Amino acid sequence: MLLLSVMTAGAQERKTYHGEFNIANSKLSNYKTILEDVTYQYFETEDGRIFDGSWVSKYPASGIMPYYGVEKGHYKNDKRDGTWTYEIFDKRNNKVVYTCRTHYRDGLMQDSLYIKGIMEPLKNKQETLALAVKNGNIIGSKGILKGVRLGGKTYTFEFDADGKPNGIWSCADSFNYESAEKVIYKFEHGLVIDAYKYDPSTGEKSVYYNWDNNIKYFIEDFSEILYEYLVSNIMTRTSPDRNIKETGLIDRFHNNYGLKKIEYTVPE
Repeated sequence: MLLLSVMTAGAQERKTYHGEFNIANSKLSNYKTILEDVTYQYFETEDGRIFDGSWVSKYPASGIMPYYGVEKGHYKNDKRDGTWTYEIFDKRNNKVVYTCRTHYRDGLMQDSLYIKGIMEPLKNKQETLALAVKNGNIIGSKGILKGVRLGGKTYTFEFDADGKPNGIWSCADSFNYESAEKVIYKFEHGLVIDAYKYDPSTGEKSVYYNWDNNIKYFIEDFSEILYEYLVSNIMTRTSPDRNIKETGLIDRFHNNYGLKKIEYTVPE
């Protein structure tokens, strides 16, 4: 069913769309699916639609997962604005099992990123992620991100007050994290000052060859796991293109969610 209504807004006409929405053919994100129930407001221009006004999208339950999701927010001149919420409900009792709350000004994430709920399919374990954000940069925050995809990588991270990587960042296999060999990068205000591998079973450090070439993928993998947190792994809608870094879709993730790419420097 398709429903279009029109409201007058100054010299332009704001329209409302209600129906299916093909994410794969849109500018909005980097996952491939057709949303069955979306309502949004927009202006029609010669260059395409400008999102302006409310946005509500519903994500149906799929497969064996008994969940459905609802995302609500507001666009202003094609950019996210104000508070956005994404909640996932258990269809068996309509209880909220996951909440993601973000805030935007002029399309950039601001103030805070707050996530609480079930992150892993088939596991009824609650996780919480609370980060401070300013002008699209995560600031003054540290924590742990556990990726279910990407071979199951877990990251520890820290950002300074200017949104630069700081302190010790590590990455290892999520499924045997305590004993798995870890890749370590040590940052000082975005500058890499050390890189090595660490074996927690022996306490030995070893040389990390080609670390200066691999840091790009280290940071991009972190960003992709953060994307998993934003959309939650327990919904089918969260299946990103497995070649996201190679296809450039990582840029669409940053643009849509108003998070700037993480900046770092490598010593000469």
